[in-house]
Amino acid sequence: MKRMLCALALTILLTGCALQRELPEDSAAPAGEEILLVIDGREVPAWRYLCWLDRAVAQGLEGEAARDQALGDTALYAAVESLAEEWGVALTAAEEAALTPGVWAALEEAQWRELAAVGALYAKLCEREVPQETLEAFGKERGYRTVDRILIPAGEGADKQAAEVFARLNGGGEEAFHAAKSLSADRLGPRTFCPGDGTLAPELEEAAAALSEGQLSGILESEEGFSILYCLPLDIEQMRIPWLDEQLRTRVGEADIQVLSGYENLGISAGFPSNENKIQDYAQQASSS
Repeated sequence: MKRMLCALALTILLTGCALQRELPEDSAAPAGEEILLVIDGREVPAWRYLCWLDRAVAQGLEGEAARDQALGDTALYAAVESLAEEWGVALTAAEEAALTPGVWAALEEAQWRELAAVGALYAKLCEREVPQETLEAFGKERGYRTVDRILIPAGEGADKQAAEVFARLNGGGEEAFHAAKSLSADRLGPRTFCPGDGTLAPELEEAAAALSEGQLSGILESEEGFSILYCLPLDIEQMRIPWLDEQLRTRVGEADIQVLSGYENLGISAGFPSNENKIQDYAQQASSS
């Protein structure tokens, strides 16, 4: 038995896979239903692990990196299933009937239904009611911000125009900001982000992190042009998926894993690399699979 000692990145992506693998010459290919792993008491058949291994190779990973990524993805799917059971989240008969192969079309029906069901379970977990105070505390602890932006695109006279807009905003609060939005090239509206997630340019993220609710930034210059940020109350609903992903990351990081003989015969290392990739939001994909 072993324990995962690091928090693996959440990479639940509904990506297709073939099940044909070129295994090491000294390794025996396990049968598809042979149990390779037991993750927190859940038995994992060979086909599930090999599916993720193919996905990792298709992404350009090689050797131990591909194998570690596949093991992480396998553990993550198991975590979704376990969490759904604990929280009493299950698919209705209608939801099960609505599952489609999607990107899992290369698999046998029982197999693609099993994986598609995990994606659908994740989507339902995302919709599960969570106390607002829990989500708010999570967002504030992680440094999330909700901001709106006025953008004057880079170009001749852009700095002057930005200064004129800022003069109109100064002291006018939220009402003045919204009135000036018609002058903005940014049409996305408010966005909630965590510093470092790439939602905004680094210089804008830094400025946003220093703002208090209801506060305007100064005129900020980036490659896009000149921006003025307005800090809104934290959008609590936007914390739902990051909060859930955090629960899954913790569960994967603490998982007890038993590796059985078929897995060992693949010559796969039991080690895990540190991985800081961004958490992937796949709820929409999961819902349509």
